[in-house]
Amino acid sequence: MLAQGFNATSVDEMCQEAGVTKGSFFHYFETKEELAKEAVTYFSNSQMRQFESGPYNSLSDPLDRLYGFLDFMMEGVKNSKGPLSCLMGNLTQELSLTNSEIRSVCEHNFSWHNQRIQNLIEEAVKAHPPKTEVNSASLAKYLAAILQGSLLLTKATQDNTLMVENIQHFKRYLQTLFPERLPVQ
Repeated sequence: MLAQGFNATSVDEMCQEAGVTKGSFFHYFETKEELAKEAVTYFSNSQMRQFESGPYNSLSDPLDRLYGFLDFMMEGVKNSKGPLSCLMGNLTQELSLTNSEIRSVCEHNFSWHNQRIQNLIEEAVKAHPPKTEVNSASLAKYLAAILQGSLLLTKATQDNTLMVENIQHFKRYLQTLFPERLPVQ
């Protein structure tokens, strides 16, 4: 599904790739849609575990944690082996108008990730009042839009450096909100 899309991937292809019989597939999943919903949740949980285990979490200053989160993401992109992709983003683009159940699962998981980022922003704002009002929920969604848009362009160009550059732009924007701090690279 990640490589070909949901609609273009048959249950037979999934079974062949997984090395299971079709009977085994239907023992665990009633439909291909059910598998997709479970896959999105698994993918999302895996990402969240990565974020929760990131070294930036041990930083005492909330603004350093926020910048550290962005650095952690950039390092992940730099260390990836091939073009990046996001199962939630792919399925949302492909199915948002035709499959409300999968769209809803994707939306729920995007919201969950956005809340994590929103919490990092809110902690930084409390510790270091910015020079202008910050809507942390909107700023978290802005980062999600930057990341998803970057993934789309990365697929078109087959070049992951665009995502790193866009995260760096976002980080520089944050630095304008918190000018009392020395610039972070």
